[in-house]
Amino acid sequence: MRLLISSLLCLTLVACGGGSSTPNATPNVPIDTSPAYLPQSSEIEVASLADAGVDENVIAAAYTQAESQSGARSLLVLKQGRLLAEQYFNGYTAQQLLHVRSVTKTVIALLTGIAIDDGLLSLDSTLGEFFLDEYDFGDVDAESVTVAQLLTMTSGFEWDESGATLYIEWAQSEEPVEFLLSRELTSTPGDTFTYNSAAVHVLGVIVSKVTESTLRDFAMERLFAPMGINSIRWEILADSRYNGGAGLELRPIDQAKLGLLIQNNGSYTGLDGSVTQVVPELWVTEMKQEHVALSGTYSALEYRGYGYLNWLGTSSVLAESDADYELAWGWGGQFILTHPASDMVLITNSDWSVDADQAGEQQRAMLSILIDGIINVSGN
Repeated sequence: MRLLISSLLCLTLVACGGGSSTPNATPNVPIDTSPAYLPQSSEIEVASLADAGVDENVIAAAYTQAESQSGARSLLVLKQGRLLAEQYFNGYTAQQLLHVRSVTKTVIALLTGIAIDDGLLSLDSTLGEFFLDEYDFGDVDAESVTVAQLLTMTSGFEWDESGATLYIEWAQSEEPVEFLLSRELTSTPGDTFTYNSAAVHVLGVIVSKVTESTLRDFAMERLFAPMGINSIRWEILADSRYNGGAGLELRPIDQAKLGLLIQNNGSYTGLDGSVTQVVPELWVTEMKQEHVALSGTYSALEYRGYGYLNWLGTSSVLAESDADYELAWGWGGQFILTHPASDMVLITNSDWSVDADQAGEQQRAMLSILIDGIINVSGN
């Protein structure tokens, strides 16, 4: 009897987990403590933060800030042509095409440089040469507005894009080119900086005319395909022309390729080490030169001027030789920042379908992350 009771007790202990052998227990699974910002994409060479000499605490803090932004969609960090960190937020993924909004303008500047190098266009070409037989000008002096003035936002047309109202009215119009050309000039062309998406769209139409191609096809053949960018979307306006002011959608990793192209003055290095001069070197150098003097601050951004459809910033925190950077900037917080001194390229995307107040809030937050959070503490 004692033997029977002892046997039953042992069975009870095993069934309840009280024995020394627990074959049904959950095994210990290692917890993944890797940072969420480890690179995911394989189209650009990858390196660790340590190998690139970047402080991991700095990058971790930047990503923590980005994670706290309700509108954030992506943040990518590159140095010396290598991808160091990459993360997507609020349900977005690496393969999604994201609106770059006015970063499209910088793409138009690159395409303009290619067309000029092909001998199809010049900085002195005028609106009258391309549109006088097609549209009525609201101001006879507008016929003399040049490509150079379109590239520097100094065309002189009456325009106020400080809110979204005029942009929406223009983008929804039946004749977007005529919408601009029918307006009066309020300043002498070349004299005054006035941000104008319609004027850049008109420049894109000119590029399309001289290349005898759609803007999208020309961009794919001469700019995107040589960098392995094969998937894009581009908004078409009511006149069946691609929106050169703010219509492009790209994956963030492809935005990073554009950043590398700008950083390297028009050349792009593939994964196999091959180097292609996609855009003329002298042209990209000119894009990054000051053609319009600007001053003042916006969040962490300290203006030093405006190039060819490219914002120019500087840092009072860094040494003068390390201070300057360039910025392709889209509504709501779409940024491609290139910082030559550190050889860093930074990419952010945010929700673009927001009102002016929210767009401004997102832009200021992202600029703070990029400039104060990364460049100003690791930019030399």
